[in-house]
Amino acid sequence: MHAYIITGGLAQERQKHITKMLYEWQIALPDTVILELVGSAIGIAEIRGFQKRLILKPYASPYTVGIVHHIDLLTPEAQNALLKTLEEPPPHTRIIGETDRIHALLPTIISRCDIITLKSEELFSQDALKEMQGILQKLLKQSPGARLQTLEAFEKTRDDAKAWVVLALAATRAMLLSSYTNVDTHTDRRTLTVLIRKLLIAQKQLYANVSPKLVLDHVFLP
Repeated sequence: MHAYIITGGLAQERQKHITKMLYEWQIALPDTVILELVGSAIGIAEIRGFQKRLILKPYASPYTVGIVHHIDLLTPEAQNALLKTLEEPPPHTRIIGETDRIHALLPTIISRCDIITLKSEELFSQDALKEMQGILQKLLKQSPGARLQTLEAFEKTRDDAKAWVVLALAATRAMLLSSYTNVDTHTDRRTLTVLIRKLLIAQKQLYANVSPKLVLDHVFLP
């Protein structure tokens, strides 16, 4: 198999697995072709440029490896264009896609890839999760103005905001799971489900270079 889709786990875990694959294949940095998300979707023009670079023979590695982050955000036209490369790949090429929404891909894309499903590791200590849960519960109870003040501490840089959203997602998911066994849960399941959905959108927006302040404010404002 020359094409792989990594799904499951958190974004950091999928990136870690990609790094491991590149190491095992002995791929040098100049022989990687990375297609990053710019904007809200990956269109056919970006795929065409990606394909042109994949044709080049590797400089110092057994393969030229194309990496598609957020492969689920390819437009249908872009997916069909990528399908041609998956059906007739250059002999020296391997392709890795990563996503947490594999169901958004065309069945024909999925059928031509080896699917690697990760199980989420315990990335955060229980103390970190409890602290974040306290912050989230505080935010949900505050007035809109007070929420904006609380969020200012986490909006200073894009990296700060990305890390905060990842931890907030883990903490919210833990709260939701706990709600099924703990009758004393202070936040209802519907609120937690909506918050998870908003945080997932926020995560994608941060990778699309949307302002961290706008992203986090939108999560917690009505």
